[in-house]
Amino acid sequence: MARVDIDVSADSGLATDLLTDLLAEMAADAHRAADALAGKRLTATRSCPQCGGPAARVSRKLTDRMLSVVMPVKRYRCFDLNCNWEGLLMSRRRPVGSGA
Repeated sequence: MARVDIDVSADSGLATDLLTDLLAEMAADAHRAADALAGKRLTATRSCPQCGGPAARVSRKLTDRMLSVVMPVKRYRCFDLNCNWEGLLMSRRRPVGSGA
């Protein structure tokens, strides 16, 4: 791993922004690695509402499941590391009796 030295005395706002971006990237990498280790295959099924890139379904949280009783929602995560969006999108449920 490369070492990065940041001088925070000159501009603490810049250092904070860099650190925030770095942590967000690390979190996204960790999510993808955990999904890969769990044997989950991420397949793009929807478009990311933030950047328009491909987004894949991921496991829902308990609160997502409770909300889904009232409003059909699914949890998605964007593939793009620069975007790092994760959130809920309305489910595309088929009408009852529509076949397949």
